[in-house]
Amino acid sequence: MSLSIKLRKFILSGALNQAVCALIVLTQIGGDRPTTDSPLASRDALSPIKVSSAPSRELEFGARDKAEFISHLISRDIPRNQDALSIAKLIVGESAKHDVDPLLVTSIIRAESMFKHTARSNRGALGLMQIMPSTGAYLAKTIADESISTRDLKDPEINIRLGVYYVARLLSKYQGDHNHALVAYNWGPSNLARAKSQNLNYPEESVTYANKVLKSYNEWSRELAQYKAARYAIALVNQLGAIGRA
Repeated sequence: MSLSIKLRKFILSGALNQAVCALIVLTQIGGDRPTTDSPLASRDALSPIKVSSAPSRELEFGARDKAEFISHLISRDIPRNQDALSIAKLIVGESAKHDVDPLLVTSIIRAESMFKHTARSNRGALGLMQIMPSTGAYLAKTIADESISTRDLKDPEINIRLGVYYVARLLSKYQGDHNHALVAYNWGPSNLARAKSQNLNYPEESVTYANKVLKSYNEWSRELAQYKAARYAIALVNQLGAIGRA
């Protein structure tokens, strides 16, 4: 079969349009053209992407891929005595259970504890997601009718399990409004409800906190979009090359 016939079949399949769209997305995210100083390019790269002639296998972005991507992000900040990939896997796993974006959870942890699982605030909040002991006890009872100790909240697995569940409840309560959910996470739902009912301003500390979380969330979401678009484009371009070699 001649190359021209193969290319015609490839074009008719719609794959070429997908490749063009992917390249357009890559050039439009964060600027008019791809740059070499994008966040991912300017730091240690992720593991090389192995692209085959079947892009569908390469375009899957499952839990393992998400965990590796988040591990790369948090390795910039996480203390050296902690395993970034283990924390990332916990974030992705618990987020999937409650349909919460793991990048949002990661952004919250960054703002709360900078990924230090032994962190303790002046108010007594503990662990990666800075959960108050009273809140932790309530959440543990609600989730699995369990009792937990203060020490348990320093366990990354327990802390993330409770914290993600709490974030999911707040997002549901505020119909997916990230700003209100984050202010409530920082200030407390009852305080937020009282402020809203009395038409009061939210405390500057909570507003600053919400903005800080959303800044990280938006930046990382953009990085993920760039990474996935590049991965998609490379896989499809590779398929074009495979057709030419066939």
